Amino acid sequence: MTFSPDGAYPVVNIEKGKMDGKFSAKFDADKNLPRIISINAGTKSNVVPPKAVMLVEGLSAEAVKAALGANAHASTPDNGKNAITALLQLVTKLDFAKSKQIELLHNLYKLMPHGDTKGEAIGIAKSDEKSGALTLAFSIFNADEEGFEGVFDLRAPVSAEPKFLLDTCKERFAKAGITFHTDSMIA
Repeated sequence: MTFSPDGAYPVVNIEKGKMDGKFSAKFDADKNLPRIISINAGTKSNVVPPKAVMLVEGLSAEAVKAALGANAHASTPDNGKNAITALLQLVTKLDFAKSKQIELLHNLYKLMPHGDTKGEAIGIAKSDEKSGALTLAFSIFNADEEGFEGVFDLRAPVSAEPKFLLDTCKERFAKAGITFHTDSMIA
């Protein structure tokens, strides 16, 4: 038997809502250089990823770019440094050839920019006195030349309405050209 308290053992008075936000995008491969071949980061949805790796072609002699962060539990993402969002920030600053892939990666970064662990850019930031602020950790991301998929871990305060969170995520991701797949959460 394993015992792993997430809260203040022996008593937890309030449990936040939880959502594993899953999203994806598909696009045609573009061979114009420079371009991204792949991005891989994260292995578990409840951990802020400490490393993200990107394979590029035509940018420089060095074909692999990596971002190193610091892992943390997804319920406390401010205690870590998210390697995915750091790498996507780098993508927005590098001079890649125009493509649907790059456009969608820029759109994704606008939804979850580096340092935003409260869901502010998506428009879902909430907080209350009893359970604190919403937290969001972009925790898994895999991309190739024809698409990407990712997961974020969201912990919602008791005052946050699940329908609002789900509808807002679905709407904001759709406006960015990205499909949001999650349709329920644990409230």
